[in-house]
Amino acid sequence: MKRKDHPSYWSYVAMLQRCTNPKHEHYADYGGRGITVCERWQASFDDFDADMGARPSPKHSLERRDTDGGYEPGNVRWATAKEQAFNRRNNRRVVYDGRAWLNSELAEHVGLAPGTLDNRLKKGWGVQRAISTPSAGRVAPGQFQWGGRRWLQSELAQHLRIPLGTLKQRIRLGKALDAPYTPRKTLA
Repeated sequence: MKRKDHPSYWSYVAMLQRCTNPKHEHYADYGGRGITVCERWQASFDDFDADMGARPSPKHSLERRDTDGGYEPGNVRWATAKEQAFNRRNNRRVVYDGRAWLNSELAEHVGLAPGTLDNRLKKGWGVQRAISTPSAGRVAPGQFQWGGRRWLQSELAQHLRIPLGTLKQRIRLGKALDAPYTPRKTLA
């Protein structure tokens, strides 16, 4: 196999360019701020390949675990764009329900757009207010406004003690959500 056909080769070349070529469009975010490539990898694609292995899929690219650290064994892994989104320098973290969350992770968990949560927190809102206030009259997918508050559909189904499918059917048909639930009898 020619090097240019190797699954990891172009990731390797891009890594070197970002860190060593001042004319590269992303140099300022990498080499320009001191991100380096270890000597072993600079000297040899084969050594890089031996340490990293082949790129698992076209959706994977190189990620540095420590975003201020260099490209070197132990600090680099193959990751998808979604995995990398949780390890960005500009990620904000909050504590909610006794756990540390990335803003984007918490927003996804409660059904808010990440930008909405970020903007509310930048305005000085508390976490509880930021996640419990409906967005401009809209309810995010998977959520429902009922009883004066916004619910994840799965939480509301649990609260009402009905199956999630029954809740979704009642929403779709415009039926009362808190109507008594009678399980269907099965034929034996």
